[in-house]
Amino acid sequence: MCVSKEWHALIKSSYFTAVHLQRSDSNLLLLFSKTTVYEEYSIYTISLLRNESRHLSLDLPFINCSIMHWLVPAGSSSGLVCLKISDPLSQYIVIWNPATKQFRFLPDSRDDHYLLGFEFFHDTRDYKVVSILEPIDNTIRANVFTRSTNSWREVKTHNCCSSHPVYFLGTSSSITLNGVLYSPLWINDLRSHVLSFNLRDEVFHAIPLPESSIAGRIDLLSWKNSLAFLGGCEYEPSRHSRELWVMTEEPRPSAGTTQITWVKQFILEPSWSLPRGILGCWKDEYLLEDDNSNHLHCYDLASNKLKRLPHHDHTHDYSYKKAINYVESLVSVD
Repeated sequence: MCVSKEWHALIKSSYFTAVHLQRSDSNLLLLFSKTTVYEEYSIYTISLLRNESRHLSLDLPFINCSIMHWLVPAGSSSGLVCLKISDPLSQYIVIWNPATKQFRFLPDSRDDHYLLGFEFFHDTRDYKVVSILEPIDNTIRANVFTRSTNSWREVKTHNCCSSHPVYFLGTSSSITLNGVLYSPLWINDLRSHVLSFNLRDEVFHAIPLPESSIAGRIDLLSWKNSLAFLGGCEYEPSRHSRELWVMTEEPRPSAGTTQITWVKQFILEPSWSLPRGILGCWKDEYLLEDDNSNHLHCYDLASNKLKRLPHHDHTHDYSYKKAINYVESLVSVD
């Protein structure tokens, strides 16, 4: 098919890419699942959900399915998806555009990518990947990859000012929201915090959580485009309530700082009927997995209503791992 040079230039222009992104459906979801083929051999699959009834399995040309591998999503921004892929011999990071099928492998940083965050910045037409390394004593280190330089560099370390070692409380509950990576952190004489790393200015902060909220695992979530966490006992939902707290930020121009407070938004009462596996947030509802049947549910906190989604057929045993919001775009990975 012959396309004029003018049309080709327009389609490839940053203006056309930006307009296309603005008009794209922002209510899409990428659903990550692990399928057990035989014994301990498993493969990962990614499905695109356009609505509650449409599941589209995506091709993953950057994965060698003939060997065992592990896949961890680091985040999605402006149609680009960042993934960490590991096999018994190596690990690597790939930036992927599911809409255009483009992908690229990032240079090896020679470090173990313990925790990853990802963001695309429209003003600079650039993206960054931050790799947080496992803490040593009470010091947190990080490397940042920038597309424009095609290289990794070390950023200023963060000292948590504690006589106790610090620990991440489960990297699976970390989240990148509005250009900031958040992860639960155990610090300061066994008090829970949220570690934040702003990918734009590359600064760490440790945000204390309200002491009254901590009674078990902490799930970081998005609630109406703000950071939230679900506190309480995840493993006994029939006996203990759980609380959703939302972070608010109030600028203080005179001091040049921001006041952070936590507001208790909802209390989830004990229930046998509420699935406990939270995969992500979709259309202001939470996507949950039933531990017994592997069915998906949408849960509306405000109305306390639970809706089961149509079953997604799998040939083998499977389990859902995570869900991240996604929008189709023409943004290039290069």
